Amino acid sequence: MEDIKIIARNFEMSEDVKSYIDKKLSKITKYVPKISSIEMIIKKEKYIYEVELLVHTFHKKIIKVTTKDKILRSAVDVLFDKIKEILIKYKEKTIVSNKKHSKLNKKTSSIELIEQQESNKKYKKNELFLEKMSEDQAIKKLTNIEDNFLLFFNTDTNNISIAKKIEDGVEISDIRI
Repeated sequence: MEDIKIIARNFEMSEDVKSYIDKKLSKITKYVPKISSIEMIIKKEKYIYEVELLVHTFHKKIIKVTTKDKILRSAVDVLFDKIKEILIKYKEKTIVSNKKHSKLNKKTSSIELIEQQESNKKYKKNELFLEKMSEDQAIKKLTNIEDNFLLFFNTDTNNISIAKKIEDGVEISDIRI
């Protein structure tokens, strides 16, 4: 992430509140890593805070979320809950869009695979479908099956994860690309 701006209008923001907001803003890239800039504008009108968040992605999209509350921290919390949901949907939408574009090139890639298969005859390609589930659901499923590991889309972290049986339980690892 390149640029983060926090603008306070009609009031003086304390360092405590600024660090609280910075901590929240740093978590946004967990949901969508390709963010070019973030701008947060906080306005105080009488006794109400209006918080506006603009997230600029590298795909030239601007995601805008606004909320109002009498308490600044609760307005910030509500705003981040909203942006989290929106960014998760945005990320899933871009993943689906990328899959559609990759299907257009499927014919040429399958021809290349056949040529590779004929030349060295040790090449095998399988397609995996990941199930969306939370870490708790993955642990329950892994304990009920005979396999020693489970590959799944982790809805808690929005990453692909591996759950692996170990001596005293289950170990979960996120896969980062």
